[in-house]
Amino acid sequence: MARAKLDLSVKQNADISRNKTALISMTITTVILAIAYFLEVLKDARTVGDYAILAATCLVPPVVAWVLYNLKKDNVAIRYILGVGFLVFYTYLMFTTTSVLAFCYIAIAFLCLTVYVDMKLCIIMGVYAFVVNVGVIVKNALDGGLSAEELANAEIVIAFVILMSVFGIISISKVAQIGRETAAKADMQREQSERLLETTLEVANNITDSIGIATAEAETLGKAIEATKYAMEDLSGGAGDTAAAIAEQQCSTEEIDGYIKGVGSSTEEIVAEIGNTEESISVADGVMNELLEQVKVSEEKGALVAKEMDELKEYADKMVTIVNLISKVARQTSMLALNASIEAARAGEAGKGFAVVAGEISDLASQTNRATDDINNLIGNVGKSLDEVVVAVEELLTSNQNQNEYVGQTAEHFRAIENSARKISEQATQLKEAVEAASAANSAVVESIQNVSAVTEEVSASAIATLESCDQNSESIRKLAEIMESLSEEATRLQQEDET
Repeated sequence: MARAKLDLSVKQNADISRNKTALISMTITTVILAIAYFLEVLKDARTVGDYAILAATCLVPPVVAWVLYNLKKDNVAIRYILGVGFLVFYTYLMFTTTSVLAFCYIAIAFLCLTVYVDMKLCIIMGVYAFVVNVGVIVKNALDGGLSAEELANAEIVIAFVILMSVFGIISISKVAQIGRETAAKADMQREQSERLLETTLEVANNITDSIGIATAEAETLGKAIEATKYAMEDLSGGAGDTAAAIAEQQCSTEEIDGYIKGVGSSTEEIVAEIGNTEESISVADGVMNELLEQVKVSEEKGALVAKEMDELKEYADKMVTIVNLISKVARQTSMLALNASIEAARAGEAGKGFAVVAGEISDLASQTNRATDDINNLIGNVGKSLDEVVVAVEELLTSNQNQNEYVGQTAEHFRAIENSARKISEQATQLKEAVEAASAANSAVVESIQNVSAVTEEVSASAIATLESCDQNSESIRKLAEIMESLSEEATRLQQEDET
């Protein structure tokens, strides 16, 4: 498994990285120099003892620095051991070398140690290198004088050391200044990012709470629709019973009509048939009362469904507002990440650590945007389902109103039937004296029964339509519950992303 990259925006990690880079660079440099001067021993340009001193001053400082690094990787003393140790080697080399180009080694060490951006170390190395080279020139002048060529070389050496030191110090000073300003800005942007993340987490929590409330309301709505469904089933069954009773009453009335037309039947049989008619009317009246109660329940449940749907739409509107807030936060986070990336690019090598942080912030903003798009799609589906449920509820309320009207009309017809039956009963006792009057009254009863039958069929059809609407509403609630569950999962995932 690959090791995780250090967060170089943390000071301790940055110190560890600087020490490791400087150690590797200085170790490679000193090993190459030790090998190069060992070749001089082979060419008899140096003695073994002289090389032993040179190799010791060259290799001992990196070895000591590696030991300290293994004990404490962010040890500040490592940079000074590398710098001062190389200056000791450089001093011995400059006073024992025969090459006029050996002075340039200080530039390699100076370049390797600039990774620390340490002004004090750079000044020490620059001043010391200047003093050593001046000392070497003075020694050569005292030993045998300087020729015109040697004097020109000396001027080049002094100019090189001065320019290297001055420009190196200026560059390091500027890099340090940029680093300080970048770090300050990074701290400020980190604080802003933390505040944005806290806001995002709070918004996600609000979404979760709203989803919980909406889910509870959807469950309540589902229960209300189930109750309405059961009521419609009872209503349909009651309408069927009413139709059967009416059919039975119609048969009885036709029999009465036959008895009256035939005039051959006895009055007692007519009275008995009228008794049966009154009993059927009583049963039908009870059925209609039950039907009225079921219609009232259906109206109450329909009103409850409409109220719950209005509250559910309000929650959906609140979720839209919350998602818009998340989108705004994500856009601000993206802008901050972009600005941070620009500043990191301007900072160059010193801003690489901050560029990693900016990249992470940008990735987080992208994830937040994708999650916000998913939530927007889910809310759109919720709104579409809500609109379908609202239409179904409106149809249910309209159907309930029609049922109420039909039931009222049916009750009026039953009352008319009861009155007609009462008249028949009264006229039956006077059947011999008023057969024609009884026949006319019976015809009126037949007509009324036909009307009641038609109305009952309409009530039954309305009950069936209402039952189908309840089934559709139940399916819509099931879809709404699935959407709510998906939306809850998205909110939970957003919370987890904010926490990480």
